[in-house]
Amino acid sequence: MDAEVGRGAAARLFGYSSISWIGAIVGIIIVPMSTRFFLPEDLGKINLFISTSTIFYCICLLGFDQGFMRFFFDFKEKEEGRWLYAKCVVTSILAFVLLSLVCMLASPWLSSFIAGEKDMLIVPLLLLVVASQIALRYSQTYWRAADRLIPFAVLSLSMIALMKFCYFFGGVVSFDFMSGAFSLAIFAVAFILLSLLFTKDELFGQKKKPSNHTYARLLKYSLPIAPAVLLSTANGYIPMYAVRAIADLGEVGVYSMAVTLTAVISVFSSGINSFWPPYVFKNYKTKQKSIQVFHQALVLVLSFLVISVMSLQDAALLFLGEGYLEAASYFPFLLIAPFAYAVGETAGVGIHIAKKSKYSLLTYLVGITSNIFLSFGLTKYFGVVGAAAAAAISAILMLVIKTHFGEREYQSVGSYRYMGSSLSVMFALALAKSVLGLSSFEFFFACVVGFALVVMSFGKKDLCQAWKLLIRGVRDVFFEK
Repeated sequence: MDAEVGRGAAARLFGYSSISWIGAIVGIIIVPMSTRFFLPEDLGKINLFISTSTIFYCICLLGFDQGFMRFFFDFKEKEEGRWLYAKCVVTSILAFVLLSLVCMLASPWLSSFIAGEKDMLIVPLLLLVVASQIALRYSQTYWRAADRLIPFAVLSLSMIALMKFCYFFGGVVSFDFMSGAFSLAIFAVAFILLSLLFTKDELFGQKKKPSNHTYARLLKYSLPIAPAVLLSTANGYIPMYAVRAIADLGEVGVYSMAVTLTAVISVFSSGINSFWPPYVFKNYKTKQKSIQVFHQALVLVLSFLVISVMSLQDAALLFLGEGYLEAASYFPFLLIAPFAYAVGETAGVGIHIAKKSKYSLLTYLVGITSNIFLSFGLTKYFGVVGAAAAAAISAILMLVIKTHFGEREYQSVGSYRYMGSSLSVMFALALAKSVLGLSSFEFFFACVVGFALVVMSFGKKDLCQAWKLLIRGVRDVFFEK
């Protein structure tokens, strides 16, 4: 591969990842603005509204967005890819219609759960946001598979806007929940139209049914993924729902905004998902070492990032406002979950290579079951700290299971000690902060010692070798031959 083509591959890879970085930056900027204009109670309602819409949209996808990505590369003709795309979209539209009927029937309960009062307007607004998420998800997935950065970027940034800050424009009327919900619904309609504009040819243009593919194969792969994705998404919100069950909406607001701060870690997971699956599907047969190097490097970099944020958590929470400093006792636990999810994308990639969707389903089924019991059990005895700890423990458990099954199908990890040492140190630091109540200085010193232990677990020889392999691995990823 010549240098010019290599630079093009590097630019595309950086472009896809940078979209997630932009999302994290936007989230970090909007958070302190939100906490200063909205009351914690209203932020709690808004976050419950957004989280519920996200769960509903995952239900409607039925795993077909991932099925589309997996099978798209099996086709040589563009028209076959259009056929696959249209089939997936139509299936999700039917699921959305059915979900809408159920939600309207449950409107009194659903509105009370989200806003603490019965309001018949809340569910229709919610469904508009769900429809927009479905449209944006499919359209951005199509252009990612087609390797078209510009439309993918526009649609991805639209999704980020919808989920991160569109509610803020409700402040034109009033900085409260209902104004924010109306603002989200208005932008949702605009983004639905934008998605149709970008994919009208794919939906309504000429299509050719592939000879080597049947809808049954798509169903067989996608449907087992659907509950796995749903469980994965819901798993992240269960602790917040547990807080909602025992505390007022103001406490939910504090907890949910503390979770939002962990976006600085979550961005790596989103960035990895933007380019990692297509890269692995194309190269897993010939570049296993590069894949293992990427995993090990990711663990080291994320460990540094997580522990650094832990050490500076008081300053980070003060960024939200003085009223949010109460989250300091459980904030370190919240940072562990996005670490585990990001690492899991590389550690469990063998599941997707082997098309063993049932392993993903089992992983998230165990994860959400443990999360429900831990969240409501620990929250009952330890309050919000228990909810945060439950999120961390269930995330670690899912990482262990995903790694186990992923490595059975394809060895993408190389060595388990990197993950083991990092997770042990992080959990010990979080436990020390919540139980011992360390001061800012004491906790900062503990974090420095903790990261030193992580580095030592690599060993001098392995650390030097990892650095050399990292350089070579990055060259392989950016400049494929």
